[in-house]
Amino acid sequence: MASSLPSPADCCSPCDGEASVQVPGPTGAAGTNGTNGTSGVNAFTLSSGTFVMPAELANVTINVDDSTWMSDGQLLFIETAGWMEVQSQPSTTSVILKNMEDATTSTYTDNAAPTTVIADDSKISPGGLQGPTGNAANAAPDSATYLVRTADGTLTSEVAVDALGAPGSVGSVMEFDDPAFSLRPIGVADTQLPRIDQAAGITNGESVFATASGVESKTASAARTALGLGDSAVVNVGVADNAVVTVDQGAGLTNGEIAFATAAGIETKTLAAAKTYLGVGVNTVTTSAAATYNLLTTDQTVLHNVNGGVLQLPTAVGNDGLQYSIKKIIAGTTPNVITPSVGETIDGAGTLSLNTTLAGAIIISDNANWHILSKFN
Repeated sequence: MASSLPSPADCCSPCDGEASVQVPGPTGAAGTNGTNGTSGVNAFTLSSGTFVMPAELANVTINVDDSTWMSDGQLLFIETAGWMEVQSQPSTTSVILKNMEDATTSTYTDNAAPTTVIADDSKISPGGLQGPTGNAANAAPDSATYLVRTADGTLTSEVAVDALGAPGSVGSVMEFDDPAFSLRPIGVADTQLPRIDQAAGITNGESVFATASGVESKTASAARTALGLGDSAVVNVGVADNAVVTVDQGAGLTNGEIAFATAAGIETKTLAAAKTYLGVGVNTVTTSAAATYNLLTTDQTVLHNVNGGVLQLPTAVGNDGLQYSIKKIIAGTTPNVITPSVGETIDGAGTLSLNTTLAGAIIISDNANWHILSKFN
């Protein structure tokens, strides 16, 4: 701001003193920048060479790329070794460390076992102190209120079920009623929980009945009596009237078999054997143009519409009475060959040939081999 000087008329005589007025000048040029500060030291290094993990709470001297950032008492974490404490730094490239594992106090128990060789170039960085031991996995807090069978003071707040009613007695507490969490008593009244009123409980084959005291189990015979059905009847095995028939074969019934009543009980037969047993004639016809056709046990009449083909029979064993009528229905002189299973024969021969057009044969199994009943050319 501009300042005006006093006029002579305004001057006092004599003057009280000199007046000094400061008038700021223009801004000067910027000064030279200062030099950059020294770069900090990385709080990280690598081990230089291998070392052997010392015993618990024992020391070891190791070589490192840089120890200048470490301080006595500092906790370090070393890759694959674990937590170790700095004791001193003999040089800028070495450090004396203490193994922090202590089995007595269960601290740092994840450290590598003593005598373990720690690899070269293992990463080393600052580590934190181990915290207090937490609760066991999935453990509930001690401060909660717990429903227990018998209060023993283990938890801070306990509610004893036994104090609310003797175990198994009418009116004793059994379960929570979600979502209201009210307790249901044992009994036979509405909304109560029935229980088995027998020391042995329910065993295999028993029935359950509601009684005045809860639920009672009964054997099959006692249940029939309780229901007014009388005692169970015992039925003999046999083939007489009202008897129970049994399967009279060790193998029992298998898929596709038919059961027949016999003097001894029930006898099973294959479909083919059953048809023979019943005297049922041929009633299925199969026509095949395959060079090799594998006959099924359900086949009866097979018409082979190929010249020089092969007809492969199933095993005769287990197919007692199985019968086939086979005919070549295409012109040609190249034989169509009927071949049994390995080790079986047809009238003692290894094969049966249908040599001419419209040649055919009827063969049957005796449960071991095949026999020709009729052959025509």
